[in-house]
Amino acid sequence: MLNRLKLGMKVCLQSQNCNRSITTKPPWTPPAKRFTPTPASGSNAIPLGNQPPSATQRSKPKVQDPALDEQLTERQRRMKNISQALRIYIDQKNEQDKLLTEERAQFELGKRYLANMMGWDPKAEIQQEDIDRAIRYLFPASLTDSKAEPIMKPPEEWLPRFRAIEVDEEGRPKDTYFYTLKPKLYRLLTDIAAETQHAIEICKGKTMKSSAAKTQKEEPVHKEQIPKWVTAEEMSNIIGEKVTDPMYVHVIAALNYRDTIPTPSGETSVMEKFRAAGGGLRFKKIFGYYRTPIRYGKTKTGERYKYTEVKARVKRCYMLVKVKYPGTGKIIVNGISYDEYRSLLSREVLLAPMLVTDLFGKIDVVSKVIPGVNGEVSVGGHTIFPRTTRFGTSVGIAAMFPEKKDILRLSGLLTQDIRNKERKKIAQKGARAKWIWLRR
Repeated sequence: MLNRLKLGMKVCLQSQNCNRSITTKPPWTPPAKRFTPTPASGSNAIPLGNQPPSATQRSKPKVQDPALDEQLTERQRRMKNISQALRIYIDQKNEQDKLLTEERAQFELGKRYLANMMGWDPKAEIQQEDIDRAIRYLFPASLTDSKAEPIMKPPEEWLPRFRAIEVDEEGRPKDTYFYTLKPKLYRLLTDIAAETQHAIEICKGKTMKSSAAKTQKEEPVHKEQIPKWVTAEEMSNIIGEKVTDPMYVHVIAALNYRDTIPTPSGETSVMEKFRAAGGGLRFKKIFGYYRTPIRYGKTKTGERYKYTEVKARVKRCYMLVKVKYPGTGKIIVNGISYDEYRSLLSREVLLAPMLVTDLFGKIDVVSKVIPGVNGEVSVGGHTIFPRTTRFGTSVGIAAMFPEKKDILRLSGLLTQDIRNKERKKIAQKGARAKWIWLRR
């Protein structure tokens, strides 16, 4: 039976092969019209006529018509070689001019509408005072901030001013500070530094006779005058550029250092136009220390001494540190003498400013804990009081002995520790510590 099935299968296969050999398929012919994809078809195929050029076509250089170069003017030829920074400047200048023209046209049209609303003669010249009075009448507001009140002023007053630069014949800027992106601000810092160096050289050339004569005189009882500077917004209006907070800190630090050096007679200082007459900034804390007023007093025996009081902070510990000169070397921290500290690290921290400045045994230091910002008294580890006292002592020594300021700064004692305790994270052991992972 099995042999008969095999024989039948062979016969079927042979018959199929015979049929295939008899029937022939027609030859393939290309379609009459090729399908060109459209944006709506969603195909990534390249449409006809948009195929990329071949290698031979790409290798051929493009020949520019010489007549086009002849039509270009000399200025247009120079414009081809202008740097990218100048191209950006020219584009911004064109945009600013276009915006100013549009806003000026809107302002003139608005004045005519306002004259029609108020019953004025539209052809008459309208003063800015009349416009402000009409705006206050038409739009009464009880807003406390003047910046939120409605205004109608010429665009030159409220649009940001665009700084114009001078270029040479080749299109390069004449100002070397152009590539700093804030030329006026960096020029101001350069002028302050040059003036400071000039004043230092003049002070070094003077003899020490005047200083010796001053030390023989009795020192008057007075408080050191603290300079006041303009705010960042006022400084931006003076120099004509936006002054950020970090750059404002740099300028104020340079002005503060320049103010410590006397100005030569007959010369005007750059810092005079940044000094505030009545209000302004009262010598902000910059880089961890500030100028501390020096006070004078008398002992019971009639001997004169000078002292400073500094409010120091390390983390959440606030202390009032009093430094007195001349002294006997007494150091008391929150009612405890430094020799009662069992930790050698705490003693080294307390004595660091005196050892660096060679004033050990010549000054007295007394510090005590004071309430913080929220009125709470916070403490820390066993070195928190010595560290806070060390910073206050360093600032007091720098105020009474200006010649010791550089060595204190280089030793890092005038750099305030701005670190704070990091909060504990949820589902963790601490701020950074993690629980030990155990396989369950």
